[in-house]
Amino acid sequence: MNDAPAIHRAESTGSTTPGDGLKRWAHAAGVLTVVQGLVVAALAFIPGGPHLFFSLGGLDEVETAGLRLACGMVGGLMVALGVAAWHAAREPALVVPLRTALLAWFVVDSAVSAWVAPLNVLVNVGFAVLLLPPLFSAALRPG
Repeated sequence: MNDAPAIHRAESTGSTTPGDGLKRWAHAAGVLTVVQGLVVAALAFIPGGPHLFFSLGGLDEVETAGLRLACGMVGGLMVALGVAAWHAAREPALVVPLRTALLAWFVVDSAVSAWVAPLNVLVNVGFAVLLLPPLFSAALRPG
C-alpha cells in the first residue's frame, strides 16, 4: 500500500491529476501578467507610450510625468501579481492570500475606474478572469 499523497503518486507514474491543468493555467496566467506588466512599465520610456496606454482607457489630458509614473506603478503591480500567481500554483499556502489581494485590487481599481475611466473596468475583468479561477479551485487549496 502506498501512503504517498495522490499528487505525488501521479507525478511518479506520469499520469495527471485534476489540479494539473489549473496549475498550468495559474503558471501561464502569471507569466502572461508579468510580460504585460513589463510592457506597460516600458511604455514610460517610449515617447507617447504612456499617453497611448491611458488614452485607450478613456483618459486624454494627463500630465506626461504623471503618465510615466503611472505606467511604472501599474506595470510594477502587474509584474508583482503575475509573480505571485506563478508562485501560488507551486505553493498552495499562497492561494488564499493572493486570492484575497486580487479581489481587493479588483474592487478598489474597478470602483475608481468606473468613475474615471470606465473602459479600464473591462481590462480589470479580463485580468480577473485570467488570474482568479485557479485560485478558487479546490485543487490548488492548501491542505
